[in-house]
Amino acid sequence: MKRAMLILTICLLAIAGQSEVTFSNVTATQTPGTKRVVISYDVSSTQTNRVTVWLGVKNGTEAVDALQVTGDFGQNIVTGSGKTMIWNMDADWSKTNASLVFALGADDRIRNTPVPTGGDPLAVSWEAVNDRWVKNIYANGDITMSDRSNNRMWLYNANPCDPKNWYKAKSYCDNLTYAWYSDWYLPDQNTLIEQHSQRIYFSGVVENCYYWSSTNVTLPGGSIKAMGVKSWYYAYLGTFRVESDSFSPDTYDYFVWPVRSMQ
Repeated sequence: MKRAMLILTICLLAIAGQSEVTFSNVTATQTPGTKRVVISYDVSSTQTNRVTVWLGVKNGTEAVDALQVTGDFGQNIVTGSGKTMIWNMDADWSKTNASLVFALGADDRIRNTPVPTGGDPLAVSWEAVNDRWVKNIYANGDITMSDRSNNRMWLYNANPCDPKNWYKAKSYCDNLTYAWYSDWYLPDQNTLIEQHSQRIYFSGVVENCYYWSSTNVTLPGGSIKAMGVKSWYYAYLGTFRVESDSFSPDTYDYFVWPVRSMQ
């Protein structure tokens, strides 16, 4: 049997509801010769003696579902010292070499809603908008939307930055860290066209203005034109339409809507 080699890094998140929740003396260790991770901690709150404790796990930019967790984990955990939870990684994840980051969080509000199918386990609350979309709300206030039809995640705010030229739009997405993820990218033309049909479920969508896509065409002579996509109201038919067009990538400043893959 191949032994799991894990490099563990601890990242702590504490969420305050009506009061302050604080962690201390947090450690995470792998039980030798196994794929079990033991996390020990103390937790306190200024006004309550019971909290909900949750665990998020990432391997690089990949979110890992930590489902097989036992011990002082979940709802109604009494505050105090010497708390321990055990994650049976072997039951949830098949990899044997990893550099894992653990986010340990607590909330003094009761979380009665389990993570819905397609929801991000690193979020602290969720809203199943419909059969396709799940809204994920994070400890730091970030909000994303999970698309259960294709395993993509979008920023809930479709206007997260000032308009940019195409090169700066790509760079913005490539360097964005949001909701604890850093693998965002500029969507291609077809993905963005389809996404505009779902815009009613998002905030900040700018109508009748172009959004950059990552799709570009190379013209004779080597110059590049990049594709923009917009939704607009077609008064003659009384409906919205989505269209795309090509533009000089360094001349025009258009809007940016980052996306990432959840696979």
